[in-house]
Amino acid sequence: MVLPVGIPWKPEVWFLYHVLKNDFRLCFAHIIKKYHISVSSFYSRLKKIKAQTDVIVPFYLLGQMMYTTFHFLIKSRYHQFLIDCFSELPAWSSHCRVKDYLFSRIPISKLAAHATFFELLSSMRHSGFIEDYEMAIPFRSERIQPGAPPPPPSP
Repeated sequence: MVLPVGIPWKPEVWFLYHVLKNDFRLCFAHIIKKYHISVSSFYSRLKKIKAQTDVIVPFYLLGQMMYTTFHFLIKSRYHQFLIDCFSELPAWSSHCRVKDYLFSRIPISKLAAHATFFELLSSMRHSGFIEDYEMAIPFRSERIQPGAPPPPPSP
């Protein structure tokens, strides 16, 4: 296993992180028995993970399946303003700054007109809050694993 650079965890801590990363609500007793981890070792690893991670609890007012998620790469000098605006939407969005760009993952309700949201982006662009942006809709394969990338193409 190739370990990421920058977080000084031992391989056994990384292993537990990968077990818990998609669902922190798993039954700890089941994990301890399944992977033959001592209770004290399990809680020691868990403490290290909690010290360097955040648990994000997404909120979807209408249920996750009632939203289309859009990924945006936005060039702007007004990152915090854009984050504040997008955070007013009634669903969980996430944002990451990369130099002059803001990567935003924004779910829009399937019941709402997507055109209204794109009109907002257009007005922000004309007002100078957004210099330019690229958009993508992520592919989801629920059959393989929720949120998993698409399988590789056939040879």
